[in-house]
Amino acid sequence: VSARYLHSTASFVARFPARNLLPGFDGDDFFTLRNANVTDSYVVNSRTVNELRLAYGHASALLLPQNGLSTSRFQISGLVNFGALESTPTNRIFNVYQVNDLLSHVSGSHALKMGADIRKIQDDSLSALNSRGVFTFATLNGLLAGQPSNWTQRFGNTQRAFRTGLYGFFFQDDWKVTPTLSVNLGVRWD
Repeated sequence: VSARYLHSTASFVARFPARNLLPGFDGDDFFTLRNANVTDSYVVNSRTVNELRLAYGHASALLLPQNGLSTSRFQISGLVNFGALESTPTNRIFNVYQVNDLLSHVSGSHALKMGADIRKIQDDSLSALNSRGVFTFATLNGLLAGQPSNWTQRFGNTQRAFRTGLYGFFFQDDWKVTPTLSVNLGVRWD
């Protein structure tokens, strides 16, 4: 039996220079990665071996307004943009659960292998684009007068949960017909 676990986290300020001329209006990015794997090789007898693998993978990414800013976005046409990025908050969580089994058996001149690979995938996403609103002003005077030329805001739930499964099965026969001739036969379904 063998086991492995990996864990990694990171965070940084994601800069968006094309959208922000002023400092402090970018995004705080947070990442987490995890991977766990357990493998068991079992010798049934001198001709038969079974190998079972169980695995879990996790990745998450969270983008928040820099320093917790939760204001609307303000755009002054041709001059400057400021306020919380309209593309935040954004969150994505991705999980993969996997079972993989391989049975190998030698019988005379045949080396038989059969197995399965089963994966369940979860993909949870939140993309609250423009959830705090964007005020666009044609001029600086329009901002100072509190008269936007345009305002947009998205409403509603943007949480999505996608689920799927991947299933693969195979059978293989490596047949040593003569000392100089081998035939490899197999079938796989995914």
